[in-house]
Amino acid sequence: MHIVTSAQMRELDRRTIEEVGIPSMALMENAGKAIAEEVVRL
Repeated sequence: MHIVTSAQMRELDRRTIEEVGIPSMALMENAGKAIAEEVVRL
């Protein structure tokens, strides 16, 4: 796991959306799922 600043995350999101073609909604869904899984694991 890498820790990034909010500016770095914004740029990573932008590049993922524009260059890879993953919709922002899919990124948010994946992030929410990962957080929920981590909470359950704790």
